[in-house]
Amino acid sequence: MRQLLARVTGARPEEIRAVLWSFAYFFCLLAGYLLGSIPAGYLAGRWLQGVDIRSLGSGSTGATNVLRQFGKGPALVVFLVDVLKGTAAVVLAKAVLQPLGLPLDGGAAVASDSWVVAAGLAALAGHIWPVWLGWRGGKAVATA
Repeated sequence: MRQLLARVTGARPEEIRAVLWSFAYFFCLLAGYLLGSIPAGYLAGRWLQGVDIRSLGSGSTGATNVLRQFGKGPALVVFLVDVLKGTAAVVLAKAVLQPLGLPLDGGAAVASDSWVVAAGLAALAGHIWPVWLGWRGGKAVATA
């Protein structure tokens, strides 16, 4: 793939590698944010009673507010989805970045681990400030 891109674009392999790495970084951060921004608590409120959970109780979309408003079953589901959002962001970033062997200061393993952590933090940001809900989400306790 790199050789084909080099032939088509006339770019040096190092330039193509840098572009691919940049794309991988951006993809992992964006995917982490979007995974984190899935509003499980909000969706539970809409599906169960047709209400916006943010207008009830603490105003949060998290599992604790769902527990107080709708009970243990829905809260457990929301909690598990919230945990899986953060886990999925980290696993995805690890799967994408580690095979690339990113050559940054500190070696490839340290570099990719830093970006994996950044993807996890992006998931936290997505949970706290989801674009879908006007930047008002949960506290990201379960996602962390």
